Amino acid sequence: MPRPHRVLVVDDTDDSRQLASFVLERAGFAVTEAATGAEALRLAGTAAVDVIVLDVHLPDIDGFEVCRRLKAEPAARSIPVLFLSATYTDLQARARGRESGAEGYLTKPCDPVELVSAVENLARLRDAELALGTRDSLVSDLERAQEALRERELQLRNLGDNLRTASSTRSSADSTARTTSPT
Repeated sequence: MPRPHRVLVVDDTDDSRQLASFVLERAGFAVTEAATGAEALRLAGTAAVDVIVLDVHLPDIDGFEVCRRLKAEPAARSIPVLFLSATYTDLQARARGRESGAEGYLTKPCDPVELVSAVENLARLRDAELALGTRDSLVSDLERAQEALRERELQLRNLGDNLRTASSTRSSADSTARTTSPT
């Protein structure tokens, strides 16, 4: 049985965070919660996370900045971020969310089915990116092995050429020695 996708839910409002967590857990996700931007950054860097559901209005660092920082970190840059906000609901906020690197943006109140669907889609996106990364890594390994094999083959050809040359030189020297030696 495959492991459940891991979701980090970040919201400073306890009720909103707990409601999103409840909905996602009921849908089969493994959920970790954070109440601040700093906590989200720490957890995203240390916990295995597949998707981050992120509120914009946080007490320490706004969600846009949290997202920018996540996308700047090599270990976290590929984790999809879904903004979920009750405060920033206009088109400008949505555009700002995309500019900060988020893959999605929902406004509260949000239908539970829409939330689950968005997180499922982002989790599938993450799975595909990880699989592609694994495939690319395997292709790179294969290309390196092929190059090493070509280099070894060239070395062996050169060694064979050197042996033939040495053998030919020795045969010529032996022939010369036989023809010039007094009998």
